[in-house]
Amino acid sequence: AKLAYGSNFEQVSSAPVTIALFTDTDLAKRARKIARVGGANNFSEEQLQYFMKNLPAEFARYSEQQVSDYLALNAGLVAMNLVLALTDQGIG
Repeated sequence: AKLAYGSNFEQVSSAPVTIALFTDTDLAKRARKIARVGGANNFSEEQLQYFMKNLPAEFARYSEQQVSDYLALNAGLVAMNLVLALTDQGIG
């Protein structure tokens, strides 16, 4: 809770559970790792190409602000899906 800022401090301090969500800023490396770990047996050749070549090239063109926006959007989607899954399970 000491890491929380401003008005979030009270909310984090009083919450029964707090989840910290971190993002990986090396998007090109992460895309390649997704292809290696999950793709070998699960992705089509086209999907592998997308994660190994297309995404890293796209990420290389992003400005610092675009990377920040992309990571914020993805973190928000992950958090929202986590909350929905927990709610569906009656947790929270």
